[in-house]
Amino acid sequence: APYSANSQMMISNPFSLTSPDFMPLVGSPVLQSSYWSRTITGKVIYANAASTALNGVTVELKNASGEVVSSSLTNATGDYSLSAIDGLFTLNVKTSKAWGGVSISDALRLRQHLAGTNLLNSIGQLAGDINQSLNLSVSDALALRQKIAGLAISVNTWLIPDYVFGSLNLSVSGSSLSNQNIQGLCGGDVNASYVPVSK
Repeated sequence: APYSANSQMMISNPFSLTSPDFMPLVGSPVLQSSYWSRTITGKVIYANAASTALNGVTVELKNASGEVVSSSLTNATGDYSLSAIDGLFTLNVKTSKAWGGVSISDALRLRQHLAGTNLLNSIGQLAGDINQSLNLSVSDALALRQKIAGLAISVNTWLIPDYVFGSLNLSVSGSSLSNQNIQGLCGGDVNASYVPVSK
């Protein structure tokens, strides 16, 4: 059937001279016939016991040069869908959701990890790296206790963002990818006790 308007084709930047990507959006009638014929789908969840879906967060698909080539906003159930081509990519998540969930229990849990008595999983270790040194230490535990107590903390000590997410490195080759789920935690919430609210 003929299409009489760009909106019917659902093409982003159809006549942009500065960035002519001509990328079909999800639902475009030409998507599966286009260069951007692969899709990457999954969920973004908070890594608590309930696996709370994180709605309204942005998932970015970055190429090997670090450029964002596709992005998606998660829906009410935390699902996202990205358009892609064959290649190597990384998924990155951004959110402005409220930070929370940090208490003395997190400081104790971090000390248990450091003592080797109760090790944190990979996302818990990301949430515990308060000074962003890529290595958990007593300095992280001290900064966490200071934060909980409302004490002044050096700007060079509390460097962790409000939310941290596990990164996914993807190889797209010949077909679409599904179930590419991403876990997140608030910075410092190493025991994953927080339940983020929908926004």
